[in-house]
Amino acid sequence: MAGIKEILGKFFTSEDVAKSLSALFKEVAFKKGDVVFKEGSNSRELYLIAEGEVQILKEIPGGGMKIFAVLGEGDVFGEGSLLSSRPRSASAVAVSSAVLYMFKYDDFKTLLQKEAAVAAELLMVLVRVVNQRLQYVNSELITLYEVTRILSGAGADLRGACAEVLKKLSDVTVSEQACVLLHNVATAKEDMFAVGEGSDAEFISKITAISSDKVKMFLEAPSLRYENEKGVTLWLPIRNSQGKFLGIVILGNKEGEFIGDQVKLAVAVTEQLGTAIDRHYKQEDDKEKQRLKQRIVSGL
Repeated sequence: MAGIKEILGKFFTSEDVAKSLSALFKEVAFKKGDVVFKEGSNSRELYLIAEGEVQILKEIPGGGMKIFAVLGEGDVFGEGSLLSSRPRSASAVAVSSAVLYMFKYDDFKTLLQKEAAVAAELLMVLVRVVNQRLQYVNSELITLYEVTRILSGAGADLRGACAEVLKKLSDVTVSEQACVLLHNVATAKEDMFAVGEGSDAEFISKITAISSDKVKMFLEAPSLRYENEKGVTLWLPIRNSQGKFLGIVILGNKEGEFIGDQVKLAVAVTEQLGTAIDRHYKQEDDKEKQRLKQRIVSGL
């Protein structure tokens, strides 16, 4: 586990500044699923992650919870409420057991009064953090626009659209292998629907063998948005806007781990894919009803 001085050393070049701030951070532990802070609350603490992962979530009217960020060791969050008196704009939830370092607002006020130079250094760091997040948001919007274009132009070729989306996911997450499994209601099993370029037989065999266990996990936990298995296999449930389970996207990375921003973007793309698949199913169902109606009319 990273110590507070080690984490602060990544943000501050001055050892004196890092030392002054380290005395103000208190270590706090959270279990998996614990809420660090809730959207709308008036808490104003800043947090640094020493160990584990934390999701930043926001409730979207009519659309459930949306993941804004998946943060890991060395990441900072909660800066918005530290710097303003507005309520929390999103919730923070521990994805796993997590150890955080908490910086209280009262200590920030004292720092401003007694050590203005140190406070100024902290503010500069927080400005850089906010700027980096804005750059990521811009990148995310571009990716989601491109995925929307792929899905809206697919017509009846859902399989081809899924293959294109897998290619885009591989590009933005640096995954080497990928596939889409769709839930077959008739057989209650998952059918291989699309396979990404570079996916080998070993990968397909592995995910096919354990896919039923993952499906059961996602069905039992409707709010679970992903599983980052050992950092090298990312499982993403495909659901419609009402939360109905439709299938799974699986991404594989032999050489490295899926990091927070990659996971967040993969979740957002999978949500779009779920909407498109659900829309395709409804269109096909409407066509079948129309064909049945025509046969009935023809038989009269």
